Amino acid sequence: MGTSAAAADITDVKQRPWRVLGWFLAAMAVSVPIALGIARFGLHLDLAAVRTGSMRPTYSPGDAVLTHQVPVSDIRPGMIVLAVPPGGTTPFAHRVISVTRHNGVTTVQTKGDANPAPDAWTDTFSGSTASQVVAVVPKAGYLIAGLQASVRPGDIAFTVGVPILTLTAIALVLLYPTRRPKPVTA
Repeated sequence: MGTSAAAADITDVKQRPWRVLGWFLAAMAVSVPIALGIARFGLHLDLAAVRTGSMRPTYSPGDAVLTHQVPVSDIRPGMIVLAVPPGGTTPFAHRVISVTRHNGVTTVQTKGDANPAPDAWTDTFSGSTASQVVAVVPKAGYLIAGLQASVRPGDIAFTVGVPILTLTAIALVLLYPTRRPKPVTA
């Protein structure tokens, strides 16, 4: 083995960790959006940011709750659902403490686990489904709240698209480094 072959082997060994990192970044840049798309559209899951401490210790401000659509007829006391106060637009994830059904309309009384009394309002579900909390993702609510604060679709595309494109560019640079000319051997 000549000195140029030995130097090429050393260069390959030095580049190996960078190539592994490049493959990892490329895999993340591709798999994360696919996984999120499958979760959202295939499994009908959604994420909502937790903004208050009313459900401590079950979850805390800054966490995210993973929700799944369930038939309104399945709502029972003890379930945690997203409920919107009358006249409000922001849903609260609170525990159902009572359910009333009348003429196809379901009304629920909710209470935050950390609150001493039930909510002063009830939520009425006139549709066919409601969002039930099925899991908690610690600290992911900060990212969701930041994305939801944007009102223009272009802002969301920019916020999500730029990091993905950046990861892809870094991965390509790491996976396909510039080629060095092979040394001429006599």
